Amino acid sequence: MTEAGGMQRVFLVGCPRSGTTLLQSMLGAHPDILALPESHFFVSLRSRIPGFHRLGLASRRARPKLAAYLRQLAPEETETPTVARVSSMQALADSFVNALDERARRAGKSIWIEKTPRHLHHIPFITRLVQGARFVHLLRDGADVVASLYAVTNEHPEAWSGARTIDQCIDRWIGDARVTFEYIGRPGHYALIYDRLIDDPKLELSGVCAFLGVAFDEAMLSGYADQAAQVISGYEPWKANAAAGLRGTRGKKLQEWFDNPTRHYIRERVSFVDLSRLDLECLSRR
Repeated sequence: MTEAGGMQRVFLVGCPRSGTTLLQSMLGAHPDILALPESHFFVSLRSRIPGFHRLGLASRRARPKLAAYLRQLAPEETETPTVARVSSMQALADSFVNALDERARRAGKSIWIEKTPRHLHHIPFITRLVQGARFVHLLRDGADVVASLYAVTNEHPEAWSGARTIDQCIDRWIGDARVTFEYIGRPGHYALIYDRLIDDPKLELSGVCAFLGVAFDEAMLSGYADQAAQVISGYEPWKANAAAGLRGTRGKKLQEWFDNPTRHYIRERVSFVDLSRLDLECLSRR
């Protein structure tokens, strides 16, 4: 399936520390798919000034954010990318999408995938501004996400706007998971579970490929390390494991960081859903 002049525009979303970088890298190894670094663009596009959003006006942060992202995508170009001085959210969104479309075409790709986990909370906004936008959701065991999110924010607080408490990490996973559950089964959305991706990557990737309308390619299982190097920025050392290979790490950080009572508390709070019993295959739609 292709959208908007032959280009398919896909956003990979989910709670941070759910394995989205690994999934994006595997998808980016497909010969028809271009994987792109995180942009956080639609997070910055909304204005914080009351009333501006209703008028369709963009945040003042959006234009420099877009210009910086375009420079990141094409550091080899000597000229600074030109971003029109506009205040319309639609016009800036068009500039963002057109730049990604053009980059994908130059690379001979028919699909691009941008992965910013927080875009999960901007899906209606993105759907309205981006013609043909589609979404791939990734879910991971709540206790594992909480442990990983707690660890990374406490090890790299400067990059995460401060360390998170255990309860903040739990609340983040619960909130993000509930958003994904709202979209499961809707057209244009596909969901899969991280542990199943690790256990049977070919099967899970074949499902995503079917959703995207392309055939599974074995390169997705062998070329994702190179792709990871392209989508991970230098200030994101915590993503290095995405290039290290498919490894089951369930419960590892939970064991390393927390004592038995804390592990029990975390598991109790995230136990409102058992991902191992969730049948996404019958719920996801093309």
